[in-house]
Formats: sequence, C-alpha cells, structure tokens
Amino acid sequence: LALMERTSKHIIDLSLCGLGQVAPMPLLGMMQMYPEEFRAHIVDGVCPAGSCPIGAPHVAAAAAD
Repeated sequence: LALMERTSKHIIDLSLCGLGQVAPMPLLGMMQMYPEEFRAHIVDGVCPAGSCPIGAPHVAAAAAD
C-alpha cells in the first residue's frame, strides 16, 4: 500500500504532462476514502463484500508469480 501511494506521488511530481500529473489521482482518492478496503484486499487477501474473485485458483496463481 505504501509503495502504491509513494509511486503515485512520484508520478504526479515527475510527470511532464498534465495527463500524467492527474492519472494517479483516482487511485490516491480511493485509497484515502477506503483504506480498510484496500488493506483487506491487498494485505489480508480477502474481499469484505464477498464480490471479488479473491481466493479463486487463477487469482491465487497470479499472486504467487
């Protein structure tokens, strides 16, 4: 999570065009509004709503790579 936030902020700071400067904004906004959802999905590997395919064989295989 920290890497995602740090990378997004670097993109904003280092981008030379307006599109690059605003591209990370949706991600940063969602991370600020729903930190517990991001933590559950990324750190804990669970979907609190039960609507994501977390734990499905193809998802687990991709996470292992």
